[in-house]
Amino acid sequence: MGFSSSSKKWLLEGYRKVVGGLMNPKHKRFGVLEEHPVGQDHAQAAVESHQTLKDNIKCLKKEFKIYRWNPDHPSQKPFLKSYFIDLSNCGPMVLDALQKIKSEDDSTLSYRRSCREGICGSCAMNIDGTNTVACLKPIDTNTSKATYITPLPHMHVIKDLVVDLTNFYQQYKSIEPWLKTKKPPPDGKEYKQTPLERKKLDGLYECILCACCSTSCPSYWWNPEEFDGPAALLHAHRWISDSRDDYTEERLQALTENDKRLYRCRTIKNCTATCPKSLNPARAIRQMEAMKSRNPFSARVAETI
Repeated sequence: MGFSSSSKKWLLEGYRKVVGGLMNPKHKRFGVLEEHPVGQDHAQAAVESHQTLKDNIKCLKKEFKIYRWNPDHPSQKPFLKSYFIDLSNCGPMVLDALQKIKSEDDSTLSYRRSCREGICGSCAMNIDGTNTVACLKPIDTNTSKATYITPLPHMHVIKDLVVDLTNFYQQYKSIEPWLKTKKPPPDGKEYKQTPLERKKLDGLYECILCACCSTSCPSYWWNPEEFDGPAALLHAHRWISDSRDDYTEERLQALTENDKRLYRCRTIKNCTATCPKSLNPARAIRQMEAMKSRNPFSARVAETI
């Protein structure tokens, strides 16, 4: 049943009195509650509590600006789309936010992910200007500024945050990342190493091929077809340093036959700064250059990088 015009007028007048009182908390004048001090106290407490709740809710909202581009609509230019996430029911990592956006807000968002433990390297992307893997990147809890998420830089974008890594994996394949020997193991079972020989592989084998280092390297940006890039060269050094491998000289020769595969590195060290596994590809490259040149001074320089 609807309200009559007189009833609506009476309700509107009451509402104005109450709101008018709320707008003047200094004197606790709550309209119709003016003669009821206890009611005024309760009303004042309710207003403060509600305002606190609104402030807290506002603080929990985080804006994410995400790069979007769809090859099905090539005429549409790439753009940044804003999403607002309630951090109170979201995991702590950027990948959790992406998962929440895709499952609750926009199922068309595309990105790669797999292990969620910083092992596979699938969810590599640029977050707030730094190449990293989303599953290891904590969400910036400062809700006053947005988090920007874009694809790995200087790569062909397939869709949204997914880039084409074909050339990257071809370069990894080109360094022949497997053990190459000229003779069978002494006991016919396995190739053994001493603890010291094994320790030489630390800082090399942990690479997860996320491509964060290579896509942060200006030398790789300008020469992606010629320069193998930090990731592939780090893996090359891993096998060159392996005491069980019998093709050290051949591997070095293959890298230096073309002066662009290895020597395009300018030691800018963006690769080392951005590696989510805290590895040092720049040092590995310098050490291989020193090994090839057989210059003691170069070797000492490489050790200090």
